[in-house]
Amino acid sequence: MEELTVQLEKVRKHAEECARLARTAPDRQTRALFERLAERLREMLQDIETTIAARTKLSGRWE
Repeated sequence: MEELTVQLEKVRKHAEECARLARTAPDRQTRALFERLAERLREMLQDIETTIAARTKLSGRWE
């Protein structure tokens, strides 16, 4: 479970960085690219969080 938590934090940092890059992008095309990347990373975050919650519920504890 610890590995999932580590991956969660990595993906969270990448999503934040993509969102920051989207806000500061010099043109519309680059902004759109980083916005899409940030959105996909947020979706991955939800998947990882759902997996962690399911495993925690099944085991009753962190593994």
